[in-house]
Amino acid sequence: MSSLSRAINNLSAIVTHRIGRIVKAIHVKMSAFKFAFIIIG
Repeated sequence: MSSLSRAINNLSAIVTHRIGRIVKAIHVKMSAFKFAFIIIG
């Protein structure tokens, strides 16, 4: 059971890391879009 829980922990950590990277990339794109919109508008 310990090996199974360890595998689940590793998987959840990888998923959390990837979601964090995706959210950060989306946040950067959104802020850049807002910045360009402010300059253009």
